[in-house]
Amino acid sequence: MPPADALACTGVDAAYGPIQVLYGVGVRVADGEMVGLCGPNGVGKTTLVRVLAGLHRPATGRVLLDGRDITAVPAARRVRLGMSTVVGQQAFGSLTVTENLRMYGYTVSRRDGRLRRAIDGAFAVFPRLYERRDQPASTLSGGERQMLVLAKTLIQRPRVLLIDEFSSASPPSSSVGSWRWSAG
Repeated sequence: MPPADALACTGVDAAYGPIQVLYGVGVRVADGEMVGLCGPNGVGKTTLVRVLAGLHRPATGRVLLDGRDITAVPAARRVRLGMSTVVGQQAFGSLTVTENLRMYGYTVSRRDGRLRRAIDGAFAVFPRLYERRDQPASTLSGGERQMLVLAKTLIQRPRVLLIDEFSSASPPSSSVGSWRWSAG
């Protein structure tokens, strides 16, 4: 039997009240594969990301992570199962850059130094964040906040990473692809 897809959904319908947005959507993402959803505004890209992330419950259909049905699993639990999501530029403005990274490392063990190594890895990918490590997130520029949002998600070492509006979450000077991590 072939290995399960890293992420899949089948027959997904989703609506906001009486307005249906998704109709029988199916997506398969193999291990190590990168998939992008392209299309004009209003076709349901963000809704699909929200369904996959557990932020919006589908009317019908299933969402599978590593072959396991997670359709009814809450978003917070999906993080512990290896799925992280980047939506917008959410950060705790009153906390420093380093404190934000620590906050989002709640799934990473602190006892054996993994969290420290993950934060150091984030600073290696985004050296500008290291320069700003002691500044409150509210004082960062828009591009720096985008770096912080991506860095704090990646320190969770997700098996699956969902990014809504990737171009707004990826500063042009970053080289996220060069940062290698394992899900374990």
